[in-house]
Amino acid sequence: MLDDLLWTHKDVSFLPHSLLNAEDSDTNTITIGWDGMTAKHNDVLINLGTSVPDFAGSFDRIVEIVAADKIHRQQARERYRQYRQASFELIKHDL
Repeated sequence: MLDDLLWTHKDVSFLPHSLLNAEDSDTNTITIGWDGMTAKHNDVLINLGTSVPDFAGSFDRIVEIVAADKIHRQQARERYRQYRQASFELIKHDL
């Protein structure tokens, strides 16, 4: 789980975070949520899902991380088309 990884990664690289339904979720910069949850702040969404969430338009920026395999790239292309149709400003970074 992402929450566990953020706690157990290197001690010097800890990123303060909370789960969306936690009492302190409005005090941390990073909030982890999932389908059907609504964030209290809407700066950046890191979408790890296979589809564009219904609430995506309420965020200032959306980050998509795409795996290099064929299936994930095809899913990402479909999300890209959906973002473009919704008039999102799209910036692609190849790493």
